[in-house]
Amino acid sequence: METRNFAKTMAKTALIEEELDAVRLAQDKHEKQLRDERKTKAAAIDRERMQLEKERRTLERTKEVNLTLASDFASRRPYSSVQPSLVFIRIAVPWHIACPSSATLGSAAFKLVRSASLGREEKVSVQTSPVGICGPLSIGPGTPPTGSITSRRVRPSLKPCGSERIAFTCIDSRYNLQADRGTRNTLSVCHWAPRCGPIDPYILGCRRGLPVPRGHILKLLRLSFLPPCLTYPTSTLDVTLLINKLRGRAYSAVEDEPCDTVAQLIDLLNGAFGSANTIAQYRGKLSTVYLKANKHILDYISRVKELRVAILNSERRAHGILSPQVVVEIDELTAKSFYADLPLRFRLQLEPEKQLCPFEAFVAVKIIAKRDELEIQRYENLQVESLSDSESDSESDEPLSDPANEPPLPNRAQIIDVRDSLQTRNDNIVIFTMLNGKPCDIRTRILQESNQLPRIEETMVGRAKVINLGKKNLIVLIIEDRVFATLQLETLKEVIGSFRDVVNELQLKTVSLAKGPVIDITRDTVRTLLAREFRDFPAKIIISVIDRLQPNTTHWRSVTLAGRAGTDATCVSAPYSDGYGNWE
Repeated sequence: METRNFAKTMAKTALIEEELDAVRLAQDKHEKQLRDERKTKAAAIDRERMQLEKERRTLERTKEVNLTLASDFASRRPYSSVQPSLVFIRIAVPWHIACPSSATLGSAAFKLVRSASLGREEKVSVQTSPVGICGPLSIGPGTPPTGSITSRRVRPSLKPCGSERIAFTCIDSRYNLQADRGTRNTLSVCHWAPRCGPIDPYILGCRRGLPVPRGHILKLLRLSFLPPCLTYPTSTLDVTLLINKLRGRAYSAVEDEPCDTVAQLIDLLNGAFGSANTIAQYRGKLSTVYLKANKHILDYISRVKELRVAILNSERRAHGILSPQVVVEIDELTAKSFYADLPLRFRLQLEPEKQLCPFEAFVAVKIIAKRDELEIQRYENLQVESLSDSESDSESDEPLSDPANEPPLPNRAQIIDVRDSLQTRNDNIVIFTMLNGKPCDIRTRILQESNQLPRIEETMVGRAKVINLGKKNLIVLIIEDRVFATLQLETLKEVIGSFRDVVNELQLKTVSLAKGPVIDITRDTVRTLLAREFRDFPAKIIISVIDRLQPNTTHWRSVTLAGRAGTDATCVSAPYSDGYGNWE
């Protein structure tokens, strides 16, 4: 009995669990449907929000354009209160046709302007008569015309704002008939209104850029209005003016190509004459560009800007449009590369918040460079004034003992003067040369001319070059001579730093160099810079103080000796003597 009750209880429990599972599955399915509906509604809301945001931006952009146009028109105050005051029409008529009356031309011009403002092409008939028949001529539909004036839209950027803005009141019409080589007459008609002011130079330039249609019928050649009657000019006119300025191969490259914007014109010119580098190559150049020793900071900034513009143009040509995210990413890359490749003295003075925007970094670096240049110039002037007074006294004094035998002072630069020539030193030799490989010191130059020192080739300003001469090395320090004194001092500091790195890398104990000025920098200034750079350094710098040095040369002279021949076919010479000795 108990077993049967237990079985019934277990069966009821199983049924309850199955019902619970079914209820749980139904609840999960219902929750999933609710989640899907919620996602669908959220997506619809997002789309509506994006559409509203797009419409809002379009409205704001339209308002900005309207404000720009309003401010542009308001800035031209002398023309804003005046109706279109000048319409200049130049028409060509056959030589046997007389000019019509001024009233007829005024009515025809009004219809021309009205049709041009409405954007359609219309022909206005003007009755003319043979030459010799005088009197006013009228326009009407009953008489067949012998000539016509055609109006058309010449350029979309020069269309009137509307026909209601065009009014011809109190117009004084004048015309002038001139003969043109006996074949046809050119009629110029000017309609002047009261309070007529000068034409804006921009409008004159646009009018000169209009194409001139040709034909044997009377056509509208030039039609110009004042700025209040013009809409905001498009980029098509700018492109046309730029193309008209091109010459030679540049014009041939864009002559027959479809070009509507300035960006397309730039792409055409870059495709014809620009480099074929890719975006990755431009990015690599931007990452590796650095400030060279003999270059100004403005040259470095200009190079960085050129690479940034090249990357932006490549991105635009590759993807069709530049998104704000891409521009921000390129600006960050430009700022990081510009900051990373600056010298240490610029990086230490540049503020952290200006390291993310390239243009702010450019301005800050320009200020730092100008300040450092003034500091260097002031320091150099003080050094020259202080060293020029002590130079004569230091040269006249002779050392009481040989400094080479004295122990070096601790924590001091070990610079020793010896009375020895540079060519007799069995040591590593250091010379200063210019960019063309010519030594700066006259004594070193004599050694090079006598082939005791090799010719210097493949030089680089601001760097130390090592030439192996067997058991010793020749260290060449290259500086530039055709620069200002401030740049010479900066180059000298940099090349001495490179010289210190070479001595440290080669583990040199002693080096020898000649005593003398380096171009326009005195030898005491060079000695001060060496002492400052080699302070607390184990190597010894030996300076040769021999003032005169002559190369080892042999003088040859010709001597004619007299003699006689013996009977046994031997040659017997006669003695010869001169101021240099006796010869036999």
